[in-house]
Amino acid sequence: RASLTSRFVKMDEPEPLAPDVELTEEEQEEQTLLLEDAVDLSEAGDLPGALKKLTAAICKGSASCLMYCRRAEVLLRLKRPHASIHDCAAGLALKSDSAKAFKIRARAHAQLENWKEAHADFRESLSIDFDEAIEEETKMVESKLARKDLQRWEVVGGAEKGGVVVRQGVELKSSEASCRLSTGAIVE
Repeated sequence: RASLTSRFVKMDEPEPLAPDVELTEEEQEEQTLLLEDAVDLSEAGDLPGALKKLTAAICKGSASCLMYCRRAEVLLRLKRPHASIHDCAAGLALKSDSAKAFKIRARAHAQLENWKEAHADFRESLSIDFDEAIEEETKMVESKLARKDLQRWEVVGGAEKGGVVVRQGVELKSSEASCRLSTGAIVE
């Protein structure tokens, strides 16, 4: 049985970061046009096109935290959480108190089922800028963290008899429940 995170491992290379150069006025205008095009493409649902424009804008140089956050959001929507985390880290290197970068990185960690990291980033985002929707996402992650600590067992036998008998109590002589556990069922 494949883990949910296994589908993200392939094709999740980070996108290039901005070179450390000052832009001329003309280059800044070009960068702004690329960003506007990226927003339009993203809103139209063309995520690969938006990613291309955002990457071109960032590669011009002098990228801001917001640029990295926008690209991280697109990467996350493209199911590329590792690359999204990479961009959030680049954004946080420029602006260490970016609630948006922490929120996006938290969602990327949640997509990877890294519940502790997701929880820490959601909490940091909330400490910078409280948002009720993020508070709800944080509660969902907290429930995942709590469930992660539970013991789980998979039923592997009983197929030949219609499943494993479930009893009403802990004693073997307690009465049987009306249903059985099927092979492959998960018990917490």
